[in-house]
Amino acid sequence: MKLQNRAIYFISGDACYCLRFQEGMETITDEVEELKSTQEEADTRIVLHCLHSAEDSRVNDIITRSPDTDIFVFVLHSHRE
Repeated sequence: MKLQNRAIYFISGDACYCLRFQEGMETITDEVEELKSTQEEADTRIVLHCLHSAEDSRVNDIITRSPDTDIFVFVLHSHRE
């Protein structure tokens, strides 16, 4: 799978980093200040990441996969207008 024009987000402690791949040759790493969080629970941080992605006009779909029912409920609730 080519990673060109894709971004991958990683969490390390409170910080979140975005790895972007350009032209299949270069990897750019940026810290994403908007996703900095002291929240320890992954289920609520996932919603924060989904909402951040939804603000990006280039994102058409967000797919969240988890066996955790809490995440399902949080994502459904955050999707309401």
